[in-house]
Amino acid sequence: MGGPSAEDKHVAASVKPRKGFYRKEGDGQTKDYEKTWAKNGYKKLIYQIHHIIPEDAIYNKAVDKIKNDDKRRLVKVSMLRSKWNINDPDNLIGLPDLYSFLIYFDRKRKSASDTSVDASHVKGNQDGGYILRKIKRLNQRSSNTKDFIDLPSLFGQTSAADASPERYPVHLPVSWGHTKYNYAVADDIQSDVINTIEETAEEHELDFVDVASEFETIASDRKTYLLDRAATATYELWQKRYEGVAESTWRTPFTMAEPSSPLKKPKKRKASSSSPAKKRKTK
Repeated sequence: MGGPSAEDKHVAASVKPRKGFYRKEGDGQTKDYEKTWAKNGYKKLIYQIHHIIPEDAIYNKAVDKIKNDDKRRLVKVSMLRSKWNINDPDNLIGLPDLYSFLIYFDRKRKSASDTSVDASHVKGNQDGGYILRKIKRLNQRSSNTKDFIDLPSLFGQTSAADASPERYPVHLPVSWGHTKYNYAVADDIQSDVINTIEETAEEHELDFVDVASEFETIASDRKTYLLDRAATATYELWQKRYEGVAESTWRTPFTMAEPSSPLKKPKKRKASSSSPAKKRKTK
């Protein structure tokens, strides 16, 4: 994610006192949002902190797309004079990484009492290779991972039920509908923030328009949208992923928006040379 542009810095220098912060790192931010501000959502197994209104949606897909220099500056001044912070707890939610689903559902498929996560445990799972690679990286404690990991839950020291990622969407920044989600939020910003600023400023001859409430409303509505969408993201529905049915019959609750292309499919297990492949039973 790019930092503030020269225009952004110039606008920020002209706005005193500044009330708004729209970049998650730097640019005046003083809090470690990932550890101290994120209080909502899923925070078990492997998870990431999702900005309900992402920085990418604000700048790359909305504000910086305004071609008229004066209108773009008006919008940026209005934002900085509006008391809203992209890292506010109400704009943050913990969401499970794809591996949380793979590990949790594999554990549930085998046995609710079997909490091991090792090579023998994932044998026979189409996603076993992905799981083992992730576990290897976790064991190496890679310093460059941005995932947040609840190791006690991951390695079976707490009950499996406590770690369920069900009824949340998969969070991967460039897949499982995240990119489409960003575009959808950018549309909200265009219609509810940018248009409001331009129309109100022109009508009342203002040099800025307070849009804090507009950002708060978008964040609230989009949080409701994500959780409502994922209401049927369950173990039973996930099993259809392995049954060869049309992807459209199961993927929607696990995605943040409808992806523009098919998701990566799990690898098929090879049949034994001595006996035909058996269809895995699901619970």
